Amino acid sequence: MKICPFCREEIREDAVKCRYCGSSLLPGQPTAEKSDTGPSASADQVIYVVDQGLIRFAKFALAILALFVAVGAALYGFDIQKGVDKVREGVDKVRDSEDSIQKMRISLENQIREIQKTSEQIERSRQNVSDNEGKVQDLRNEAQSFVDWIERNKPAVLAFVARIPAAGVEITQAAIIPQSDRPWFTAPELAKLYDVPVDLNGDGQTIGFLELGGGFRESDLDSYFAALHVSKPNVEWVSVDGAKNQPQESNTGADGQVANDIEIAGAIAYGAKIRVYFAPNTDAGFVDVVRKAVADRVTILSISWGAPESVWSKKEIAALNSALESAAKQGITVLCATGDLGAADGVEDGKAHVDFPSSSPWVLAIGGTRLKASNGAISSEVVWNDGSNATGGGVSDLFSPPDWQSGLRVPTRADGQKGRGVPDLAANASPASGYYIMLHGEKTILGGTSAATPFWAGLVAILNQGSGRNLGYFNPTLYKSIGPTDALHKIAEGNNGILNVKGYAGSRDWNPAVGWGSPSGRRLLEAARSQF
Repeated sequence: MKICPFCREEIREDAVKCRYCGSSLLPGQPTAEKSDTGPSASADQVIYVVDQGLIRFAKFALAILALFVAVGAALYGFDIQKGVDKVREGVDKVRDSEDSIQKMRISLENQIREIQKTSEQIERSRQNVSDNEGKVQDLRNEAQSFVDWIERNKPAVLAFVARIPAAGVEITQAAIIPQSDRPWFTAPELAKLYDVPVDLNGDGQTIGFLELGGGFRESDLDSYFAALHVSKPNVEWVSVDGAKNQPQESNTGADGQVANDIEIAGAIAYGAKIRVYFAPNTDAGFVDVVRKAVADRVTILSISWGAPESVWSKKEIAALNSALESAAKQGITVLCATGDLGAADGVEDGKAHVDFPSSSPWVLAIGGTRLKASNGAISSEVVWNDGSNATGGGVSDLFSPPDWQSGLRVPTRADGQKGRGVPDLAANASPASGYYIMLHGEKTILGGTSAATPFWAGLVAILNQGSGRNLGYFNPTLYKSIGPTDALHKIAEGNNGILNVKGYAGSRDWNPAVGWGSPSGRRLLEAARSQF
């Protein structure tokens, strides 16, 4: 064996060419000329040989490089996956942000619409204020006339006050001003104008009042009845579902309603017991207080609370109407105010609506008039409509005409169908000819069908006492025998149109503004004695 001088590999001794690197092992030959037959070998030919160790090193380096590439791919590939995940999370957050932005856009659009509605309401209110400026001026003129009268008659006024016993009772305007010189009335004055028998006081009767808030003060009752020189009736209050007699510090509408009920009815039927039922202002409270009054066997139940039929659910209507039916069938006269927002009943859809529970066929629905007096007698009485407020009345969308309204000319509803017509009766209700009451220690003039209703409650107590029996549920008798007679003043002038709703006009017969009209007390008593 010998060693190749070029690649250092072992080869055979007789080899003329290295089998590893291909180098010629022959001794150098002289240069030959190129022949036509082919090339010849050159003695000084240069042969490039790659060392075997270098090849091994190259292979090793390539292996190391491959290893680094593999490790880097594994490491950085993991990081790349994390990056991809983060990118995906970012995309999801962007999508969530887009959803939030969309919701915010919708919310802003809703707020813009609410702002537009509020702006429209403000504009309507501004217009109402503008329309009522003339009425305000008229009230100012009336107030100034009152002041002028006091100044002209100051000596007489002071002399009258000096004759009153010093019993700590405040002298009211009602006691010192002739009724013909002022637009408002005390309950006894209205009783006289309506010819209510003065020899009866409701003795033996119990009048219940439904109250869904507020309260009364004994000091107000003491001052009120003492100032009118009327005996203070027996007044007690009853808690229903945890509600209590809770008069407020300020003049709230609820306190005013409670004062209206007790003082107006009590000034007429001061011999009756008055029971004031306080309940929570909820649908359940409304039903429970009626059931409690029925269980207590009151003879008369007066309700001045209500709402448009359209805001009640069918379930609420059914529950309360069932309680009212139970009261009627047990001989209780239930009276309900028809509301003070005219034929629209406060619903701003351009259509006529009526109030519930006054639309129930189991109650006497009480509407309102505006009364004027002269020389101790009624000089005029019209359907109450002051422009911004008016008596409720119309045709029920929920109840069919009861049998006792058959034969009447009750207008059809907007859908062309017939319904229960309201009201059944009426009495003075306009605040412009309002009722004097005592509220939170102050002389106050209030009105509304919620004042006419307790007036009728007191009158029914008188009729019950005078006829020797309770009239109870007397709607059928009212429509058949009493309504068409002269026992009720027919109101032919005026209407209850309001809020661009045409409304209904008065007439010499029953009508959906004031029903059969306002009372003529003695004639009603005669009719009650003959019919019951």
